[in-house]
Amino acid sequence: MTWKLVLILAVGGSAFPQGRLVNNVGNFIHDVGDLDRSVHFYRDVLGMELQRPPGDWQSTEGVLNMYDAAGGKFRVASAQIPGSPMRVEMVEFQGVDRQPVRRPWGAAGTSVLMITDADLAPVQERLKTAKAPMLVNVKKACDGRGLVAADPDGFAVMIVERGPAAGSPPAKANFTGIRFGYLVSGDAIAKGPFAALGLQAETRAPACRPIEDVLLNDRGAAIVTLPGGFEIWLVTAKGRAADTAVRPHDPGAAVLRLMVSDVDAAVQALQQSQTKVVSAGGAIQTLPPAGLRAAILRAPDDLLIQVVK
Repeated sequence: MTWKLVLILAVGGSAFPQGRLVNNVGNFIHDVGDLDRSVHFYRDVLGMELQRPPGDWQSTEGVLNMYDAAGGKFRVASAQIPGSPMRVEMVEFQGVDRQPVRRPWGAAGTSVLMITDADLAPVQERLKTAKAPMLVNVKKACDGRGLVAADPDGFAVMIVERGPAAGSPPAKANFTGIRFGYLVSGDAIAKGPFAALGLQAETRAPACRPIEDVLLNDRGAAIVTLPGGFEIWLVTAKGRAADTAVRPHDPGAAVLRLMVSDVDAAVQALQQSQTKVVSAGGAIQTLPPAGLRAAILRAPDDLLIQVVK
């Protein structure tokens, strides 16, 4: 498929760093209301591999401070697609005030887990059996077909079946790829935090209208490609996000983890783009046992970005 570059939202002459601070994507963190329920959905209904089974309740101070959940406790599980740098990390908090986040499909602030698979039919049948809410029923396009479902906390999951390219070997696994999408009210995320991190967003004009565009109702997307090739889709929304600020420990909150080369420089650059640290005290936290340093910041349209080094 031939892609034509239409627009680049570049850093230009801003005060943002010209070099990229981001090394790769990390996990897509789902704050969930019930971890066991979410594990069932991603493992048994979608069919993803459970990379990390549900663990015991923990009270690690640095992690709780990072999620602005001091005094609480948490437990974690994660699912994966083999070969992808981004896993689905599910975190359940208890012992702190939690307000579920529910975005109507199409509104700014909606996250979309974009999965490519080799055969949509068995996943579609399992979703039907599980009575998972359908946000977009099966649609077809020139390059495949797909649907959008909601997980138990309202996270949107897009599943796309795309036929193999001519001459390519058959897929060894059902799921063959994963990307992250986020519905935005404008270009504030692209020109703000992503530009501050040295990343660019581009729009593409494909030779045929791909299934992703059909499922997203041709709202238009600017695509940020990270080192290593992982794609983040910033999709124009049809409605604005709610006025109430989402907290990183609220069920339904989406946290995108980015692996950076310098966490201090990344936080400083993001703050210059009016992206505020929401971790406790506005501070970078040190996380045991490896001594990683990380913080969570709130970008426009309530996208929560976690930077880690």
